[in-house]
Formats: sequence, structure tokens, C-alpha cells
Amino acid sequence: MKRLLTTLTLVTLCSLTAVAQTDTPKVDVFAGYAFGSLDADIDRLTAHGFGISLTGNLNKWLGITGEYSYGRGNLDFQIGNTRIDTNVNVNLFMAGPRLHARSERVTGFVHALFGGANSSASVSAPGVSASTRGTNFAMAFGGGADINLSEKFAVRIIQADYIPVRADGDWFSNGRVMAGVVFRF
Repeated sequence: MKRLLTTLTLVTLCSLTAVAQTDTPKVDVFAGYAFGSLDADIDRLTAHGFGISLTGNLNKWLGITGEYSYGRGNLDFQIGNTRIDTNVNVNLFMAGPRLHARSERVTGFVHALFGGANSSASVSAPGVSASTRGTNFAMAFGGGADINLSEKFAVRIIQADYIPVRADGDWFSNGRVMAGVVFRF
């Protein structure tokens, strides 16, 4: 009887440990749509694109995130009778800590990411065109919420970030909102 009780106790403790380990996934993979508001110096520019991220969870509340996003925007305007077309492409690549607040239904998070912004811009008017490209220091401060549909799948209903970029001695204030799907392993 004593042996049976000891065996049942060990099996129960091992089961609880296994359940506790499955509550927090080791890796979160996100892919989704990205909408950006870019500081284009003369005006704000709207960009559409995508974002992906990979988060390695160190424990229930702390993870390390690597993130990439791409956005493309156009700003067309007219000066007198001259139409000016501006096209901008922005690639953001960043990494940093992410803090999670997990429940059965929702996972909220905040993060501070640091890295770079690789941008290219072209401006054209009738008979004239110019382009530029550069990579600059960028940060992202923000957070979001995932609706957990199962242990392995969630929908990121929102991720919002303030993204300051340092270029040519000035700070440019950008914003980004993303939504998509999260796979957990």
C-alpha cells in the first residue's frame, strides 16, 4: 500500500510538472499585416506591408524577440502644374526583450526592440528623378494582445509600436500597427 501511494504521488507530481511546462510555449512565431505611419520630413506617409517575428520564451513572462517588417508607401502631391511622386520602402530588423502576461484566453505583451531601419526613397517629377538609400538606428517600443484559440495557435488582434529612427542627425517618429497569426511550439 505504501509503495502504491508513493508511486501515485510521483506520477501526480510528474504530471503536474509536465502540465506546467506545456503552459508556456518555447517559441512563438508571428506573421501578419503591417500598417505604418512614416515621418517623411515634409509630410506623413502611409505604408502597407508585413511583419514576422520569432520569440524564444525563457519563462512564462520573459522572452527574447527577433522581428522583421517591410512597408511600402507612396506620397503623391502637386506643386503648381507639376506632379511629384514619392515612393518609400522601409525594412525594419530589430531584437530585444518581450514581457508577457499570460492567461488561458489572452496573452498580452510589451517589448523594447533595437536594431536598424533600411530605407530607400525615390522622387520623380516630369523629366527629373532622384533616389536615396540608407540604414539607420531604429527602436520599437510597444505591445499587443493575442487571443489564444488553442495551445498552439493564436490570433494577434493588435500590436502597436512607436518607432523612432535616427537618420542624418535627426530623430524621425514613426508608428506601426500589426495583426496576424501566432503559431506556438
